[in-house]
Amino acid sequence: MKKSTLSIIFMSLIAFLALSLSVWQISRAIEKKDLIEKSKSRSKKALKLNIDNLSKASINTEYWDQQRILISGYWVPNSTVYLDNRSFQSIPGVHVISAFKLDDNKSVVWINRGWAPKPPGKIFNISEFIEGKLYLPINNDDISNIEGIAYTDLMKRIELTSDSSILQNGALWQNLDWNKLQSKLKEDSELYFEKIWPFILWQTTNLSDDLKRSLPIVKVDVNKHIGYAIQWILLSIVSLFFAWRIGRN
Repeated sequence: MKKSTLSIIFMSLIAFLALSLSVWQISRAIEKKDLIEKSKSRSKKALKLNIDNLSKASINTEYWDQQRILISGYWVPNSTVYLDNRSFQSIPGVHVISAFKLDDNKSVVWINRGWAPKPPGKIFNISEFIEGKLYLPINNDDISNIEGIAYTDLMKRIELTSDSSILQNGALWQNLDWNKLQSKLKEDSELYFEKIWPFILWQTTNLSDDLKRSLPIVKVDVNKHIGYAIQWILLSIVSLFFAWRIGRN
Protein backbone atom coordinates (compact mmCIF):
# COMPACT_ATOMS: atom_id res chain seq x y z
CA MET A 1 0.00 0.00 0.00
CA LYS A 2 1.32 3.45 -0.94
CA LYS A 3 2.44 5.89 1.71
CA SER A 4 -0.04 8.49 0.41
CA THR A 5 -2.92 6.02 0.78
CA LEU A 6 -1.94 5.31 4.39
CA SER A 7 -1.83 9.05 5.07
CA ILE A 8 -5.31 9.50 3.61
CA ILE A 9 -6.67 6.66 5.78
CA PHE A 10 -4.95 8.09 8.88
CA MET A 11 -6.31 11.61 8.32
CA SER A 12 -9.79 10.19 7.65
CA LEU A 13 -9.69 8.28 10.93
CA ILE A 14 -8.73 11.46 12.78
CA ALA A 15 -11.62 13.28 11.11
CA PHE A 16 -14.06 10.52 12.09
CA LEU A 17 -12.82 10.46 15.70
CA ALA A 18 -12.98 14.26 16.01
CA LEU A 19 -16.50 14.29 14.58
CA SER A 20 -17.58 11.57 17.04
CA LEU A 21 -16.18 13.57 19.95
CA SER A 22 -17.98 16.71 18.79
CA VAL A 23 -21.29 14.80 18.71
CA TRP A 24 -20.60 13.52 22.24
CA GLN A 25 -19.91 17.07 23.49
CA ILE A 26 -23.14 18.31 21.91
CA SER A 27 -25.08 15.51 23.62
CA ARG A 28 -23.47 16.48 26.95
CA ALA A 29 -24.53 20.11 26.39
CA ILE A 30 -28.12 19.01 25.72
CA GLU A 31 -28.05 16.78 28.80
CA LYS A 32 -26.86 19.61 31.06
CA LYS A 33 -29.35 22.04 29.56
CA ASP A 34 -32.12 19.57 30.44
CA LEU A 35 -30.65 19.37 33.97
CA ILE A 36 -30.95 23.15 34.36
CA GLU A 37 -34.55 23.13 33.13
CA LYS A 38 -35.46 20.24 35.45
CA SER A 39 -33.84 22.02 38.38
CA LYS A 40 -35.90 25.16 37.72
CA SER A 41 -39.17 23.25 37.33
CA ARG A 42 -38.57 21.02 40.37
CA SER A 43 -37.81 23.92 42.66
CA LYS A 44 -41.09 25.75 41.97
CA LYS A 45 -43.55 23.55 43.85
CA ALA A 46 -42.88 21.47 46.95
CA LEU A 47 -43.94 17.81 46.92
CA LYS A 48 -45.36 16.29 50.10
CA LEU A 49 -43.24 13.26 50.88
CA ASN A 50 -45.08 10.11 51.90
CA ILE A 51 -44.19 6.47 51.32
CA ASP A 52 -47.83 5.63 50.58
CA ASN A 53 -47.85 8.02 47.61
CA LEU A 54 -44.93 6.45 45.76
CA SER A 55 -45.27 6.21 41.98
CA LYS A 56 -43.27 4.16 39.51
CA ALA A 57 -41.33 7.27 38.49
CA SER A 58 -40.42 8.16 42.06
CA ILE A 59 -38.66 4.81 42.56
CA ASN A 60 -35.85 6.17 40.35
CA THR A 61 -33.27 8.07 42.42
CA GLU A 62 -32.80 10.73 39.70
CA TYR A 63 -36.48 11.63 40.04
CA TRP A 64 -35.71 13.30 43.38
CA ASP A 65 -32.57 15.23 42.53
CA GLN A 66 -33.06 18.99 43.20
CA GLN A 67 -36.75 18.48 43.94
CA ARG A 68 -38.35 20.82 46.46
CA ILE A 69 -39.89 18.68 49.18
CA LEU A 70 -42.14 19.19 52.20
CA ILE A 71 -42.04 16.66 55.03
CA SER A 72 -43.93 16.25 58.28
CA GLY A 73 -42.89 14.11 61.21
CA TYR A 74 -40.49 13.89 64.13
CA TRP A 75 -36.75 14.19 64.66
CA VAL A 76 -34.99 10.92 65.51
CA PRO A 77 -33.13 11.28 68.86
CA ASN A 78 -29.39 10.53 69.01
CA SER A 79 -29.05 10.47 65.23
CA THR A 80 -27.09 13.69 64.63
CA VAL A 81 -23.70 13.47 62.88
CA TYR A 82 -21.31 16.24 61.86
CA LEU A 83 -19.55 16.40 58.49
CA ASP A 84 -16.13 17.86 59.23
CA ASN A 85 -14.07 20.29 57.11
CA ARG A 86 -17.04 22.04 55.50
CA SER A 87 -16.56 25.77 55.04
CA PHE A 88 -19.07 28.60 54.88
CA GLN A 89 -17.91 31.99 53.62
CA SER A 90 -14.30 30.77 54.01
CA ILE A 91 -14.86 29.85 57.69
CA PRO A 92 -14.16 26.21 58.66
CA GLY A 93 -16.97 24.21 60.22
CA VAL A 94 -19.31 21.25 59.93
CA HIS A 95 -22.58 20.32 58.28
CA VAL A 96 -25.11 19.09 60.83
CA ILE A 97 -27.00 16.00 59.63
CA SER A 98 -30.00 14.55 61.52
CA ALA A 99 -32.54 11.83 60.79
CA PHE A 100 -36.24 12.64 60.52
CA LYS A 101 -39.06 10.08 60.68
CA LEU A 102 -42.03 10.94 58.51
CA ASP A 103 -45.60 10.95 59.74
CA ASP A 104 -46.30 7.91 57.53
CA ASN A 105 -44.54 6.06 60.38
CA LYS A 106 -42.73 3.94 57.78
CA SER A 107 -39.86 5.98 56.34
CA VAL A 108 -36.87 8.10 57.35
CA VAL A 109 -35.11 10.93 55.55
CA TRP A 110 -31.69 12.37 56.42
CA ILE A 111 -31.63 16.16 56.62
CA ASN A 112 -28.72 18.54 56.23
CA ARG A 113 -29.97 21.06 58.78
CA GLY A 114 -27.25 23.63 58.17
CA TRP A 115 -23.69 24.70 58.89
CA ALA A 116 -22.00 25.39 62.24
CA PRO A 117 -18.48 26.73 62.97
CA LYS A 118 -15.72 24.40 64.14
CA PRO A 119 -11.94 24.95 63.95
CA PRO A 120 -10.20 22.31 61.82
CA GLY A 121 -8.51 19.28 63.33
CA LYS A 122 -8.01 19.07 67.07
CA ILE A 123 -7.24 22.71 67.79
CA PHE A 124 -9.71 22.68 70.69
CA ASN A 125 -11.77 20.13 72.63
CA ILE A 126 -14.04 18.40 70.11
CA SER A 127 -15.52 15.86 72.51
CA GLU A 128 -19.00 17.37 72.25
CA PHE A 129 -18.93 16.86 68.48
CA ILE A 130 -17.67 13.31 68.87
CA GLU A 131 -20.39 12.51 71.41
CA GLY A 132 -23.09 14.17 69.28
CA LYS A 133 -24.19 16.73 71.86
CA LEU A 134 -24.15 19.98 69.86
CA TYR A 135 -26.83 21.61 67.68
CA LEU A 136 -29.39 18.92 68.37
CA PRO A 137 -32.93 19.33 67.00
CA ILE A 138 -35.70 20.07 69.45
CA ASN A 139 -37.44 16.78 70.21
CA ASN A 140 -41.00 16.98 71.44
CA ASP A 141 -44.38 15.41 70.82
CA ASP A 142 -45.40 18.15 68.38
CA ILE A 143 -45.15 17.31 64.71
CA SER A 144 -42.55 19.32 62.74
CA ASN A 145 -42.92 20.59 59.17
CA ILE A 146 -39.67 20.93 57.23
CA GLU A 147 -39.11 22.12 53.68
CA GLY A 148 -35.94 21.72 51.63
CA ILE A 149 -34.26 20.69 48.40
CA ALA A 150 -33.31 17.05 47.79
CA TYR A 151 -29.82 16.22 46.51
CA THR A 152 -28.91 12.65 45.57
CA ASP A 153 -25.20 13.50 45.42
CA LEU A 154 -23.51 12.96 48.81
CA MET A 155 -20.82 15.46 47.74
CA LYS A 156 -17.98 13.45 49.22
CA ARG A 157 -14.59 15.04 49.85
CA ILE A 158 -11.27 13.36 49.11
CA GLU A 159 -10.17 11.17 52.01
CA LEU A 160 -6.46 11.73 52.70
CA THR A 161 -6.19 8.84 55.15
CA SER A 162 -7.41 5.28 55.53
CA ASP A 163 -7.52 5.49 59.33
CA SER A 164 -11.13 4.61 60.23
CA SER A 165 -10.84 6.36 63.62
CA ILE A 166 -10.23 9.64 61.78
CA LEU A 167 -12.75 9.09 59.00
CA GLN A 168 -15.48 8.34 61.56
CA ASN A 169 -14.71 9.55 65.06
CA GLY A 170 -17.95 9.01 66.95
CA ALA A 171 -20.49 11.44 65.49
CA LEU A 172 -17.75 13.41 63.70
CA TRP A 173 -17.51 12.05 60.13
CA GLN A 174 -15.40 13.02 57.14
CA ASN A 175 -17.96 11.82 54.57
CA LEU A 176 -21.47 10.43 54.39
CA ASP A 177 -22.07 6.82 53.43
CA TRP A 178 -25.48 5.21 52.95
CA ASN A 179 -24.45 1.96 54.66
CA LYS A 180 -23.08 3.82 57.68
CA LEU A 181 -26.20 5.98 57.91
CA GLN A 182 -28.42 2.91 57.84
CA SER A 183 -26.28 1.20 60.49
CA LYS A 184 -26.59 4.26 62.71
CA LEU A 185 -30.39 4.10 62.52
CA LYS A 186 -30.35 0.39 63.32
CA GLU A 187 -28.46 1.13 66.56
CA ASP A 188 -31.83 2.33 67.91
CA SER A 189 -33.68 -0.94 68.42
CA GLU A 190 -36.96 0.92 69.04
CA LEU A 191 -36.88 2.80 65.74
CA TYR A 192 -39.09 1.15 63.11
CA PHE A 193 -38.82 2.05 59.43
CA GLU A 194 -39.32 0.36 56.07
CA LYS A 195 -37.46 2.80 53.84
CA ILE A 196 -34.69 5.38 53.89
CA TRP A 197 -35.24 7.98 51.17
CA PRO A 198 -32.29 8.00 48.68
CA PHE A 199 -31.30 11.64 49.05
CA ILE A 200 -30.15 14.23 51.57
CA LEU A 201 -32.73 16.95 52.14
CA TRP A 202 -31.00 20.32 52.49
CA GLN A 203 -33.27 22.22 54.85
CA THR A 204 -34.47 25.67 53.79
CA THR A 205 -36.99 26.17 56.63
CA ASN A 206 -35.61 28.70 59.10
CA LEU A 207 -35.56 27.55 62.71
CA SER A 208 -33.98 29.09 65.81
CA ASP A 209 -31.09 26.62 66.00
CA ASP A 210 -28.09 28.93 65.29
CA LEU A 211 -27.30 27.07 62.05
CA LYS A 212 -26.47 28.76 58.76
CA ARG A 213 -28.41 27.38 55.80
CA SER A 214 -27.31 27.55 52.17
CA LEU A 215 -27.81 25.26 49.20
CA PRO A 216 -24.90 23.61 47.36
CA ILE A 217 -23.86 25.22 44.11
CA VAL A 218 -24.23 22.78 41.22
CA LYS A 219 -22.04 24.02 38.36
CA VAL A 220 -23.54 23.28 34.95
CA ASP A 221 -21.58 24.96 32.13
CA VAL A 222 -23.34 24.32 28.82
CA ASN A 223 -21.16 26.76 26.85
CA LYS A 224 -18.02 24.80 27.77
CA HIS A 225 -19.31 21.69 25.98
CA ILE A 226 -20.41 23.71 22.95
CA GLY A 227 -16.91 25.23 22.75
CA TYR A 228 -15.30 21.80 22.86
CA ALA A 229 -17.71 20.56 20.16
CA ILE A 230 -16.71 23.43 17.83
CA GLN A 231 -13.02 22.64 18.37
CA TRP A 232 -13.52 18.97 17.46
CA ILE A 233 -15.56 19.91 14.37
CA LEU A 234 -12.78 22.25 13.20
CA LEU A 235 -10.21 19.49 13.72
CA SER A 236 -12.39 17.13 11.69
CA ILE A 237 -12.64 19.67 8.84
CA VAL A 238 -8.87 20.26 8.85
CA SER A 239 -8.19 16.51 8.77
CA LEU A 240 -10.56 16.00 5.83
CA PHE A 241 -8.90 18.92 4.01
CA PHE A 242 -5.44 17.37 4.37
CA ALA A 243 -6.80 13.99 3.29
CA TRP A 244 -8.24 15.67 0.17
CA ARG A 245 -4.94 17.45 -0.59
CA ILE A 246 -2.96 14.24 -0.23
CA GLY A 247 -5.41 12.49 -2.54
CA ARG A 248 -4.99 15.18 -5.21
CA ASN A 249 -1.21 15.01 -5.05
